[in-house]
Amino acid sequence: MFLKIPGFQKADQWISKALSYPGIDQDALAQKKIYWIASLAVTSMIFCLTMACHLIFPQLRILIYYGLFFTLVFLQGVVNPIIFRRRIRKVTVWPLFFSPSTSGKELPPLPYTLFM
Repeated sequence: MFLKIPGFQKADQWISKALSYPGIDQDALAQKKIYWIASLAVTSMIFCLTMACHLIFPQLRILIYYGLFFTLVFLQGVVNPIIFRRRIRKVTVWPLFFSPSTSGKELPPLPYTLFM
């Protein structure tokens, strides 16, 4: 169980169910939970600061627009892991810069699919 605080077991179960997929191990699930909770905390912090600036300094519209824009940008880190549950494999780009004729060795095959 990730959240050990009493009363948060249902939230932990919901987060686990929302972020898990068949074949995920416990370490990967714990890492996804940490990233998701951090994204949620940062997004809510930006939104709260934006609303506080809106209440305190209503004439600074550009600051409020920037805050709402950043809230929408960081909200993707909250929504996308729920929609795209499977982890994305890291695709290395460095073999693309070397030619097999110059190195004398065959290049390793690149993974053409990003999702496992």
